[in-house]
Amino acid sequence: MYAIYPFLTRIDGPEGDTTRVGCLVLRIVAWTAMPIAVVFAQLADPIVRLVYGNNWTNVTPILPWAMLWGALGALSTATYMLLLAKQQSRLCLYADVGTLLGTVVGLGMALPHGLTVYLGVMSGFQSITVGYLSFWLLRHRALSARGIFHAFFVPLVACLAAWGILLIPKSLLFNDLNFTLFGAIGWGLSFSFFYLLIIRMCFKLELKELVNCLPMNQRLSRLLYIK
Repeated sequence: MYAIYPFLTRIDGPEGDTTRVGCLVLRIVAWTAMPIAVVFAQLADPIVRLVYGNNWTNVTPILPWAMLWGALGALSTATYMLLLAKQQSRLCLYADVGTLLGTVVGLGMALPHGLTVYLGVMSGFQSITVGYLSFWLLRHRALSARGIFHAFFVPLVACLAAWGILLIPKSLLFNDLNFTLFGAIGWGLSFSFFYLLIIRMCFKLELKELVNCLPMNQRLSRLLYIK
C-alpha cells in the first residue's frame, strides 16, 4: 500500500477510474489476506511447533485470533491508504483517534482477561474501523458497493467452501488438528488449490479483471485457464 500510494494520488481521468482502481486494490488485499488467515488459523499447532518449538504449544489457541486481527488490520490499512489518497486527512485522523481509543480500551479492560479476549476486542475495533473507512470511501466515490461486495464476499465464500471440502479428509487423517509437518503442508496446498478453483469456477469475471492488472498476467491467465 505504501509503494502504490503515490500512484493512487495521481490517478487521472473520470471518477470511475478512481473507483475501479480502489476496488481492485481492496480486492487483491482481501483475496490474499483472508485465505492466509484461514490457513494459519487451521494449522496453528504445527506452525507453533515448527517456529517456536514444543514448549510454546500453549499459545496455539491464540494464533487464530491473531490471524483474524491481522487480516482485519490488512483491510484497515488498505482502506485507510485509499481514503488518504483522496486527500481526506481529517477523516483519516478520526480513524487514528478511534484506533488509539480502541487500543487503550483493549489494554485497560480486555487484556487483563487474557490475550484471546484482547485480540477479540481489538478485532472488533478493527472491523469498526474498516466499516467507517469503507463508508467514507463510498461517499467520496473511491469505492463502489459492488466492489466492496466482491472484495469481501468472494473470498469469504471461497474460504468456507474450501474449508468444508477439506473438513472430512482432515477429520479422517488428523486428530484434533495435530498435523504432522508434511500433513500441514499438504492441507495448506490443498486449501489454496480449492480456494482458487472455487473463485475460478464461480467468480471468473472478477478474477479475470484482477489477473489482468497483475505482473505476468499472461502466464497467470494460462495457468488459470482464463482467456
